[in-house]
Amino acid sequence: MTSSDDPGCQEFSYLAFNRLNNISQELKMIDSIPTLDFNVASLKYSDEEYIKNELGKLAEEVISVFKEHGFLYIKNHGVTNAEIEEFNMCTELFFNLPEDVKQKYLLDEDRHGWSAYLKANVHRPGDLKESFNVRTILKEKKWPEEVPNFQNIMIKFFKMMGTLALRILRLIAIGLKLDDPGFFEKYHDCFGADICSNLRTLWYPSLIEKEVVPNQIRCGEHADFSTVTVLFQDAVGGLEILNKESKYIPVTPRPDCALINVGNLMQKWSNNILKSTMHRVVAPRNDELQCAPRRSLVFFLHPNNSVTVKSPLNEDDDPLDAGEFAKMKLVQCYDNN
Repeated sequence: MTSSDDPGCQEFSYLAFNRLNNISQELKMIDSIPTLDFNVASLKYSDEEYIKNELGKLAEEVISVFKEHGFLYIKNHGVTNAEIEEFNMCTELFFNLPEDVKQKYLLDEDRHGWSAYLKANVHRPGDLKESFNVRTILKEKKWPEEVPNFQNIMIKFFKMMGTLALRILRLIAIGLKLDDPGFFEKYHDCFGADICSNLRTLWYPSLIEKEVVPNQIRCGEHADFSTVTVLFQDAVGGLEILNKESKYIPVTPRPDCALINVGNLMQKWSNNILKSTMHRVVAPRNDELQCAPRRSLVFFLHPNNSVTVKSPLNEDDDPLDAGEFAKMKLVQCYDNN
């Protein structure tokens, strides 16, 4: 059956978050990931303003949750629903362009651009997704001219997500009781020339009209090789994380919340105090949710390419070249397909 055969798929509304969220609750997709109030570090404050706020309590909570889960939700972060919807509608226009048009924007040598459907999985059949990666906001790059304001919206969100991620780093430094609360920030120039951070918009098409082969899922099992990752996901769901019992458990989408997780480099920097957790995206089990494309906005914060990562909590920690590490991981993600 194709989506055109199914009346439930013909008029799917992307603004029906509450209805889809209710379906998720009915399916008992309940997880134990805590939600922290991020108000004191919200984007409503400037960089100069927020560091004057009392951050200690939130910093302690961040460390506690990251130790246990490697993931946490934040609310009152300062990104509005209207801004998220603007981003999603913009990227939806791009992903619905004809295949031959999107081919003009294939990943370049910096891995900026479009990654096609059924790519980026080494261990399973190709992932049931496609993406557009923003790897720099400084260099001249190809931007989809067919989508109005695409470049401006992507750059706007690169800056917003980068700022949010840097504030997470300060909270981690405070929570780990480092002498310098800006310790991690100084190694992450989100907006300069020597960067490896990545804004990625992901599009998981409706599965009703797709042929799904055995062992194929929307995004294969992996741990992020970033420092930290910031995610905004819609209500469709499907994200799962590996718990301490080595079982994958659902992470229920929560309205108005961003999901933050620890990457491999932060696990190393924290001397393994914080946990980089394996996760994946599976197909929804509900027929109505399978009609809906899944959309997510992800920001992977990486240190500058020239940085050597060595834990300040362990003088015997072996140094790691951040640029070479990222290069190796990117080859594994993309060049083996």
